[in-house]
Amino acid sequence: MTPPCFSLLKSICYHKLYKLMETTKIIRLKNLCSTAKKIIYGGQKECASLWNFCVAIHKEAREGRDKWPTTKLLREQSKNTYSLHSQTVQSVIDRFQANIDSTRENRKKNKNWRYPRREKVFYHLSWPKQAVTIYKNRILLPMGRGRKSLILSHPEIEKIDTGACQIVWNNGYELHITQKKEKEEKIKSENKACIDFGEIHLASVATNTTKSRIYSGRKIRSHKRLINKSTRKASKKTQNCKKGSRKSKKIHRAKRKIIDREKRRIRDERHKVTSHIVAFLKKEKISKVYVGDPHGVRKKSKGKNCNQKLAGWEYGKDYEYINYKCKIAGIKCFNGHERGTSSHCPECGNKQKPKGRDWKCRECHFIGHRDVVGSINMFPIAFDQKAMYPTDIMYLRSSHVERSSSSLGTGQSCLDDGTHVKKPSNEGVALATSQVCASV
Repeated sequence: MTPPCFSLLKSICYHKLYKLMETTKIIRLKNLCSTAKKIIYGGQKECASLWNFCVAIHKEAREGRDKWPTTKLLREQSKNTYSLHSQTVQSVIDRFQANIDSTRENRKKNKNWRYPRREKVFYHLSWPKQAVTIYKNRILLPMGRGRKSLILSHPEIEKIDTGACQIVWNNGYELHITQKKEKEEKIKSENKACIDFGEIHLASVATNTTKSRIYSGRKIRSHKRLINKSTRKASKKTQNCKKGSRKSKKIHRAKRKIIDREKRRIRDERHKVTSHIVAFLKKEKISKVYVGDPHGVRKKSKGKNCNQKLAGWEYGKDYEYINYKCKIAGIKCFNGHERGTSSHCPECGNKQKPKGRDWKCRECHFIGHRDVVGSINMFPIAFDQKAMYPTDIMYLRSSHVERSSSSLGTGQSCLDDGTHVKKPSNEGVALATSQVCASV
């Protein structure tokens, strides 16, 4: 029989694990020395050869109808073979086994899922928490006995609650640090909210507390528009270049630099907006949130220009960010369809096609914001109850700061056609997301 003290300790540990949630802190590794680059480059190649070894053994077992190799067997066969830290070897094997397990489960529903079969040239380096050492502003990542450790410096390393670490290539090396955040207690109230995603306005949040917030997505649109313009400009310039020439490679590098920079800015903007949404929900003590799925809008063809915007609309990432942040905040978040929410009047139920950003009913002469109408009409779908049209509506947009490139005359300068005029800096008037607001 288990002693009561052990069972109590076990329940406390389970409770703590249940309340913890993993998030990832991404640090861009700039200005790495040549020694550090060589260590990372060699380590990633070794990780790839270990992955290829696991793939070959598993493929041989599958084709020969033999017993599949276990994690223990793979660890024994790869021991003292690769120039890596032992725990890095274990983490690569664990990831491979997790891939096999998830593919096996998915194949029960869909036979098109395939087990790992392709050889890799590079694979990201990873270390568990117990292998990572922090000293002052430096993080030490071991590469195995008799080999130089990888030492990376960053001013915020000591402030970060470090966990497992990975070094990933994303057109430049990035350090991904796993952090564990404690979930807050579930909010117990009758307050509910609905969120309507949009391409112009990223999200429209309506609550049954007569408050609503509209978050602009125009800044994200501008970043995506710059990506499309850079891609078009680069393709035009490479038409007259020989394939594989130095000029074509330089243009491709410049295009890649702009695209990756804008994607990082989009990710940063999305995090800021979704964090502000969850903070608003916490302030209003919302216990349940319903998020509309606008997948049906994408299926309809609306012309070349509009189709390009809809194709780049990442509402799945918006929901993913809001969902995990709501879990940490103790708010229940779920999604579903939003069919007919934008075409019905919230007062009289009249159905009509709206024009412009204002919803004007021809029957009862109701006037309201188009996106707020869409989110208010989700209440009967999500909670089987109607909600009053909000009286307190705020329009929120994020700050805009003009930033110049840190490498003038290099990189993306080969895409300029000589007509670019540098705009004056607006740094003095930049405001935070929550500060720039106006009533609608």
